[in-house]
Amino acid sequence: MRYGLLGLFIAILLIGCTKDSGIIRTDADTYFISIQSPQVSFGPPVEQKADVYRQANEYCSKNGLFVETVELREVNQVFGRHGSAHLTFKCVPETDD
Repeated sequence: MRYGLLGLFIAILLIGCTKDSGIIRTDADTYFISIQSPQVSFGPPVEQKADVYRQANEYCSKNGLFVETVELREVNQVFGRHGSAHLTFKCVPETDD
């Protein structure tokens, strides 16, 4: 019973640790979003990366535009540090390649 409560307590702490900057305009046509949150294992922030791109795509698609990555910075989760993804992007029209 004691370990079950400890596990529940740790899960609640981890859920409350997610930090999401939301989309921030940094220049006339450039935006930034950052998500930091714990993950089950150590290593690359796969879920955080997916979340920043998901939000960026939703934001750009409202105006019929597409995400163009300016910079993506990922910070791996290690003991004592949550994983995070930081995306600087532009919303651009689709190109015919």
